[in-house]
Amino acid sequence: MSILSRLVLYIVLISVFIFIMLFGPNEIFKGTIIEKLYWFITEGALQYLLKLYQIIFRKEFNVNDNVIFRIIYKCRYRFIQAFYLTISTSGIIFFFYTALDRLPNKYLGPIHFVIIPMVIAFLYISFYVACVSDPGVITKENVDAVCKHFKYDYILFSERTCKTCNLIKPARSKHCSSCGHCIAKSDHHCSWINNCVGYLNFRYFLLFLIANVIICLYGCYLCTYLIKARGDSLGLDTGYAINRFTRQLEKIGLKEYSQIMLKEEPILSGLVLFLGASNFIVLGFILYQSYLNIVDGTTSNELAKWGRLENRLMKGETFITKTYVGDQEIKENKKESENKNEKNEQINKNYSNNTTKQRKEKESKPEMTEFYDGIIKNGYRYSIIRSFDDVTNIYNQGIKNNFKEMIFPNVKIFKGKN
Repeated sequence: MSILSRLVLYIVLISVFIFIMLFGPNEIFKGTIIEKLYWFITEGALQYLLKLYQIIFRKEFNVNDNVIFRIIYKCRYRFIQAFYLTISTSGIIFFFYTALDRLPNKYLGPIHFVIIPMVIAFLYISFYVACVSDPGVITKENVDAVCKHFKYDYILFSERTCKTCNLIKPARSKHCSSCGHCIAKSDHHCSWINNCVGYLNFRYFLLFLIANVIICLYGCYLCTYLIKARGDSLGLDTGYAINRFTRQLEKIGLKEYSQIMLKEEPILSGLVLFLGASNFIVLGFILYQSYLNIVDGTTSNELAKWGRLENRLMKGETFITKTYVGDQEIKENKKESENKNEKNEQINKNYSNNTTKQRKEKESKPEMTEFYDGIIKNGYRYSIIRSFDDVTNIYNQGIKNNFKEMIFPNVKIFKGKN
């Protein structure tokens, strides 16, 4: 296998791994090989190892049996973090080892001695902040304020209690088994930062992704012009070569230039290919997450819920939902409610006279649905959802407001204030 083939193979494998770890938890890949590989990497492999341990030693694994096992098990969620730091730091070291003594050159000025450390510092600082930032952990001190801020839509979210935390679950929240907490406006648990991405730290997570795009683009820029300077020193910019098909002397083309420089500069060429592939994946993920949260006003977690709701509605299921409209009913709605109550009493009377189950279902269900549709009771308007077109996402407040809340979340509610 040639150097180019091995290099491409390594880059493809690492790029596939990055893609799986970024997009694996998302609803668009639910039920696909991407989701299954993500599960295997994050959870499945460990489960199979524990089963293998039980078969070999005929006892369940106990982390206290061995100091090394105890350390590995305790740090099991940090392996992806370590992998990220390994590949990012290795790329930086390879670059310095190969290119530092060749700066500046006729394409790259001394200003890059200032820009390079700034870009690297931005990457590591944003990574650290994303790892340690509070995603919006719900506690008994702030749960009431968070519930007031995130209203229930009674479609995706309604009042319920988390069985693990023993706390009321605010709308848009989700319990994370990895973190052990309920997270406000939970998007997903990111293995790269070993932290949940939620209401408070989505901005830091996005900043971390942007930092990766910047260093990838900047790295490609530096490596490309270092390779070009090397090619110029070899005379490739003005050189000629014999075309093996026409047997004529022709100016060196891009393909021949790339093949020559791949042998002359394997590390820099590999960095260009790897950074380019990584940048394409990460940039796609940024656009996907930005569209969900800013344009669509939803999260990865909610996208899954919307998908399940749409499937159930397509199967013919009907849902009754309610919307808070105020503490008092207006006279017109009271009159309408009284008329529907009278109609419902008549329905119940007719219902009791029916003798067959088929007759009961035929007459009671449509009339009860009609009764609930539009009624106002105890400050809530009840509505019937028969198709996905009847659904309104109350959490989507427009691009401007969605972006504003993402960048400037209401931190006060997590201090027990509203």
